[in-house]
Amino acid sequence: MDWLMFGNFCVRFVCKGGCFNVNWGEVLMLKQKMAGYINKVVVLDTSTKWIYIGTLVEEDNSFFVLKEVDAFDVSDTALSKQEYVRMVKKDGVAPNRSKALVLKTIVTGITLVEDILI
Repeated sequence: MDWLMFGNFCVRFVCKGGCFNVNWGEVLMLKQKMAGYINKVVVLDTSTKWIYIGTLVEEDNSFFVLKEVDAFDVSDTALSKQEYVRMVKKDGVAPNRSKALVLKTIVTGITLVEDILI
């Protein structure tokens, strides 16, 4: 794979299957924003029927890593995701997993539990 540096932040990778650009300024900005979520209790909403609530301890290119996790499947109850999150905000997290890796490709939103309005 060949790469070229152009500008201060943008790198173009040229490979067999095509090419893509990476704006390192944007990557750094996103990493700084995510730092405010590390070691805090978060809600990961997904494109599936699952919602994950737990302490965000790590993230990489593919996964969010949560500890003391409440993994909740809304198809198991009459509650919506929003109703369940409000209940957790009021009553506290009830972990049913010690650790979970959640694929970033299915996450549609991340919220600090402390930012949830009841």
